[in-house]
Amino acid sequence: FALPVMHAAVIGASTWLVLLAKGLQQRFTATFVALLGTDALITGLSLPLSAVLRPSDAPNLIDLLASVAQLGLLIWWITVAGHVFARALEIARGQGIAVASFVMLTSLMFNYSVIPPPIEPAPFDPPTAQTEQVETTP
Repeated sequence: FALPVMHAAVIGASTWLVLLAKGLQQRFTATFVALLGTDALITGLSLPLSAVLRPSDAPNLIDLLASVAQLGLLIWWITVAGHVFARALEIARGQGIAVASFVMLTSLMFNYSVIPPPIEPAPFDPPTAQTEQVETTP
């Protein structure tokens, strides 16, 4: 629950700062709602893909396809958010995509610094008893 809230807070703070830098604070509500709507839609589409992905030792075709689909959704989010930023900031679409990429990276870095991703424990490998071989001479 905390991760989506922090993600929304970082998007909101980043959006506010970018709009403030351009003197367009009056566009915050519309821009923020558009970004949250986009994020909710794409997150909803990615949930079934997340359910399919399971950590395994041997990746299979389904994992590969789900990962590629999630990458596609990320690119789609950055493109749509870039369009939203371009319109709100009155800048070129490429610049809007750069702002969206910066916002996404900022959100990921912040979220993973507060809540690190889970680390799979290493398999238990008990130490083997090493016996000393003593040479005996007859």
